Amino acid sequence: MNDLFEKESILSVFKYDILHFFEDEYKVIGTEDSPAVQIVMYEKVLTELEFDYFDTMQLMVMFDKFFVTSDTHINVMYTAKNKKISIEQMKIITNAFHEKLGQDDSKCVKWTKKDSLLVKTNGFNRIWPTGFGDSFVKLSFKNDTGFELSILFLNNLLENLNKKIIFN
Repeated sequence: MNDLFEKESILSVFKYDILHFFEDEYKVIGTEDSPAVQIVMYEKVLTELEFDYFDTMQLMVMFDKFFVTSDTHINVMYTAKNKKISIEQMKIITNAFHEKLGQDDSKCVKWTKKDSLLVKTNGFNRIWPTGFGDSFVKLSFKNDTGFELSILFLNNLLENLNKKIIFN
C-alpha cells in the first residue's frame, strides 16, 4: 500500500475538513425514500477550491430503515458548478491522484490518449481502493455534471482510521 494511506489517509489531501459537519453550512438538495433506505443529499459551496477546480461538495447520507443501529453510509462528491474543466486540467488532476495513490483498479498509472476519448463518450472513470475496507476514491466525467471526485463509503474509511464525523 502506498505511503499516503499508511502515514496520513486520503483525507489529508483535502483543504476542507469533512469530519466536522455543521448542518447549517449545508443545504438539503434532495431526498429519496424507498421501502428500505432513506437518502438525504446535502450540498456546501466551498470557500476554497479543492485541487484548484472543485467548488462544491455534496454528501449523500444513506439511512438503513431496517437496521436502525447499523452504520449510516456516506458518500462525498466534489464537483464544479461554476467552472468548466479542460482535458488538460483533468489530466493534471488524474495524474496527481495516480502520483499519490498509484495504480488504479484498471491497472492505469497515468492519463492516456484513450482517456481523452473516454471523456468525450462519458466513459472516463478511475477508481482507487483506499486500503481500508470497502472505501474507494473515484474520478469520473459525465456530460451533465462534469468532472467529479468522490469518496465512496466514507464511513468505512473513517472507521478504519478510528475517526468519526462530528455532527453539529
